[in-house]
Amino acid sequence: MGLTAEQKKAYTQFFQQADCDGNGHLTKVELHTIITKQLKLKLSDAEIMEMFSGVDGNADGIVTLDEYLNEMGKVPAKDLQRADFERIFESIDKDGSRTLDAGEVQKLFEQCGHQVSGDDLDKIISQLDKDGDGKINIDEFLKLF
Repeated sequence: MGLTAEQKKAYTQFFQQADCDGNGHLTKVELHTIITKQLKLKLSDAEIMEMFSGVDGNADGIVTLDEYLNEMGKVPAKDLQRADFERIFESIDKDGSRTLDAGEVQKLFEQCGHQVSGDDLDKIISQLDKDGDGKINIDEFLKLF
């Protein structure tokens, strides 16, 4: 199963956010951090290790973007439940408004060690913001997946 252009873009952005040191690959520590601290998923260390091993195609101890995209392309979208993505959205939506404003998106990037200029932040939001209100609502977020 292949990824659509939008899915590839969304998965690439997620990968880049998870790659906190910006070296182009994910370590077990980076995966653990993004899963437990950002997504606030309750997974055991063993579950995270199993997940990492499943994506690390050549078993070299790191996950490249290509390995990640290849693995994500194998996951049928129907296997991922709307509730899973809503939980991710809610973890980013700090004020509970059911929308992501510029501050929340900026904070997400900062937590992952990325500095995003105001112009770049505006571009990211405008690409996702289909109703033009300047925020990303749950439906706009879910369309990425």
